[in-house]
Amino acid sequence: MCGAPYYGRIINDFTERGGANVISVPFRDPYKPNMEVENFQKVYEEHTAKGEAIKALIMVNPQNPHGNIFTKEEIIALGDWASERHIVVVIDEIFASSVYSNEIKFESLLSFRKSLKKPDNVIWMWEFSKDLCMPGMKLSVMHCENTKITRCLRRLEIMQPCAPLVQDFLVNFLSDLDALRHEQKADITAAAKGDKDSSYK
Repeated sequence: MCGAPYYGRIINDFTERGGANVISVPFRDPYKPNMEVENFQKVYEEHTAKGEAIKALIMVNPQNPHGNIFTKEEIIALGDWASERHIVVVIDEIFASSVYSNEIKFESLLSFRKSLKKPDNVIWMWEFSKDLCMPGMKLSVMHCENTKITRCLRRLEIMQPCAPLVQDFLVNFLSDLDALRHEQKADITAAAKGDKDSSYK
């Protein structure tokens, strides 16, 4: 299940690669989406009544395509709802560092995961390519406290390993986090103001 509209390649990743069907849960207002448990419950009941098994709930925060930010309270409520139904929660924070407005507070799931009833039911993801404008850096970061899930991920990892050269480059790239954050914040702010020289244009 995934709130809609959503990033088109979710279909590629889950349907073409995993052979799973993606069930859309339309937001009441696509331009100001909210993760409302009632919407997900309604769609859940419709599909389980047909005998369909729902295995995962996908959340992208900040949201793609509109860039809206879901609150800590929304994520906890929906995450707990999913866990009660034995649905694994997949949360992708691929744009976590790309929030340029100081008026909007983004909170990563990693900072409040212990507030969930079952934090080991969540898979957290992030990667360099989108958030740092590095499309050639094919390396993702995943965090999960469920040993059954991590064992499965290790077996799948061999199918798409990360090149040692990429790993070495990114270790050096991240060696000065303060400088990186400073430059990225300045670049994102410039992009928001329409600067054509920004990496985020």
